[in-house]
Amino acid sequence: MRIWCNHPLPPDALRSLRAGTAGHELLLHERDRSRPPERDAADPAPAAGADILFGQPDPAALLSDGPLRWVQLTSAGYTRYDRDDVRAALRGRGAALTNSSAVFAEPCAQHLAATLLA
Repeated sequence: MRIWCNHPLPPDALRSLRAGTAGHELLLHERDRSRPPERDAADPAPAAGADILFGQPDPAALLSDGPLRWVQLTSAGYTRYDRDDVRAALRGRGAALTNSSAVFAEPCAQHLAATLLA
């Protein structure tokens, strides 16, 4: 499988990713972190031929033909992917789109509690 990732990972997490994906092709792509994902002008072409996308891929990469099976977003939000054309393209391939909302549950609850106490 081809696994594409544009999420910046610390060295230890990158080592774990490489170890966990041994035997597969891992495509690491640096996106412009100074810009929000929806304004990043990165070329979607490298992600277009992947089986798995991890990070914040350009929605155009989800529209192209290819072997895409799963998109794992590194954010809780998915607004820029919540479009009819993206949903149709994913449905046509039988591909899944998942987000990381559970990752942020505890920090959000702590922030809410702190705000209420303040």
